[in-house]
Amino acid sequence: FFILIAVSAYVANMAAFLTRPGTGTFIGTMEDAVSEGKFICAHQGLKEELISKWPNAMFVWQTKYVDMIDLYDIGKCKFLAIGREDNILNEVYMQRLCNRSLVFTDSLILETPLAFPVKQSLAS
Repeated sequence: FFILIAVSAYVANMAAFLTRPGTGTFIGTMEDAVSEGKFICAHQGLKEELISKWPNAMFVWQTKYVDMIDLYDIGKCKFLAIGREDNILNEVYMQRLCNRSLVFTDSLILETPLAFPVKQSLAS
């Protein structure tokens, strides 16, 4: 009898959770954000490269990474285009992201190819 009540409560709770508004649409990639027309906060220094790669994206430009969270807080953007490696060691910044339930995804936004000369004579 106890198992029946426990399973019934679990199923009812799961049904209530799954029917809540806002749980149906998850945007986890840059492609999703662009196709949904969401505003994306990005650093001004990457403007040319990001516009070239994502011409249909709706960017909100900022000169400091720390100010992007403030733009997020006031609703100017729904996503932050920031690098994990650049920020993972900044505990204060990471805490600010965690306080807002913001997470890093594996979605590639931009890549910068690097090349090194094979011979010294090719170096400029």
